[in-house]
Amino acid sequence: SSGINAEYGETSCLKFSADGTRLLSRGGDDTMKLWDVRKITEPVFSADGLENAFEGTGCCFSPDEKFVMTGTSVKRGSGDLVFFDINTFHPVYRFAVGEGSVASVLWHPKLNQVVAGCSNGI
Repeated sequence: SSGINAEYGETSCLKFSADGTRLLSRGGDDTMKLWDVRKITEPVFSADGLENAFEGTGCCFSPDEKFVMTGTSVKRGSGDLVFFDINTFHPVYRFAVGEGSVASVLWHPKLNQVVAGCSNGI
């Protein structure tokens, strides 16, 4: 799909890179996309198969901007945290967080630690 809109659902998260030239989006169409804001007609990279059952599922850049991260929000089962290499958009790590969805994600810039808010309260 072209354009910043998610093809099947609302965009649940938008994050700019520190230099403002890249934009990361998380869509209700089960995708996460990386955009060059200087040419926003088509994404630079797109990852699909990232279940996004609920509004507000987050995404973020790592502090050094070598990786991007998102969570999966599921209607049943276990949500995952998923990490991608920013240069290839290949997944480099994926792990389940337990029963429930990953709602919000944060990669702390000074501590270099990941924080995830989950629907099960953990």
